[in-house]
Amino acid sequence: MRTRFQSLLTRSATILSGFAAALIVLSILLFDQFVVDPLTQRAASDKAALIVLSSQTWLELPPDRRVEFAVALSLYHGLVISDIEESMPPLGSNARYYQRLTSELSDRLDTQVTLYESGDNIWVNVPTNTPRVLQVGFDSQLPHQQQLLVAAAVFIVAGLIVLIGSYAVVRYVARPLDRVSRAAGTFRGATGFRPIPEIGPRELVSLTRNFNQMAKEISQLLENRTTLLAGVSHDLRTPLTRMILELDLAKDGIPEKTLPRLEKNLNVMQTLLDNVMEFAHGTVEQSDWVKLHELIVSILDGFACPISLDWEGDLELEVEIAPTVFERVLTNLVTNSLRYASECRVQVDMNTTTVNVHVLDRGKGIPSHERELVFQPFYRIEKSRSKALGGSGLGLAIVKQLCQLSNWQISLSARQGGGSDIEVQIPLSKTRKETA
Repeated sequence: MRTRFQSLLTRSATILSGFAAALIVLSILLFDQFVVDPLTQRAASDKAALIVLSSQTWLELPPDRRVEFAVALSLYHGLVISDIEESMPPLGSNARYYQRLTSELSDRLDTQVTLYESGDNIWVNVPTNTPRVLQVGFDSQLPHQQQLLVAAAVFIVAGLIVLIGSYAVVRYVARPLDRVSRAAGTFRGATGFRPIPEIGPRELVSLTRNFNQMAKEISQLLENRTTLLAGVSHDLRTPLTRMILELDLAKDGIPEKTLPRLEKNLNVMQTLLDNVMEFAHGTVEQSDWVKLHELIVSILDGFACPISLDWEGDLELEVEIAPTVFERVLTNLVTNSLRYASECRVQVDMNTTTVNVHVLDRGKGIPSHERELVFQPFYRIEKSRSKALGGSGLGLAIVKQLCQLSNWQISLSARQGGGSDIEVQIPLSKTRKETA
């Protein structure tokens, strides 16, 4: 989820949504403050003036004219006037219009006024100079409420249109960037790179074109490096083989103390040459469906000392991997642990997305600031110790390269209780059952 939120499209959509929501809220508040509120105040003042004037007129009219006047008020102004006082509950609404109307009536009548409700009408008691009280009723519908709702609907629709349009523009820009990002994440310099389609805005086309050109040049550079190392390897293997043969033929004439050193040096040169070529090629075979448990057991059985295996999950799980590549990775990791640690074991656990293969040891451990450096070619933590124990310094570099080419994740961490934990995560994008 966090990774998805960090994408350009998601972040841009979130920011645009926030701006659109803020624009809608601000527009509604401004419309209410500078349009609806003044109209509400004016409507309350006019209604209060009409109520007071109608009450005064009704009192000044002869009794025989009051009925006709009440009918006219109801017909033309929606007011109901009555001199028969009835008990009614106070108005429960705190709408702004009613508050303004109460204030206006109190100011005009010079007394505190209370609004009441009965049926569909709102009532107010208008005091007179006599013990009688006039009750004036009017429609409970709030004025200008509909205008505010219409304005809010217009602002919301306009905001959604702006948001959708902005999202479409950002998506139009983000999709080519996402293609370049995915290609950059999967590109490892191997042959067979497919150029990204150069489509979209001019700037993105230029970016894509430059990336395609860079990928092409890197692929050519790595291919030339492999070709050069292959040529050097071929040229070195011939004299090296001659030296080994001549040493074997001339054993009798070489001092006993010198002969083992010469043989060891020639073997180191041969091993280093093989490792350099393996690192230079860095090719991956075709994937195939294999039973992972059987494959790991067969690999561990090839070591002279027993290596324990802890398996958590389905023993019959089949994954689509390159078996030879996996064998090289696991063999190098176990060999490295056996060389520098007193204990080595393999642990396998899995979840819905990955199979996690751990190679655990009880060695001295690797400092946190050097855990990435050990995957670089020829890097040694303790140079004197490494030379004494042998090795070319390319074992973990080869493992790292093979994992990258196979789209596996490899990481190194400290093991609880001392030692190291090297984890290889193999993605489970599909299972055998789904492809059956």
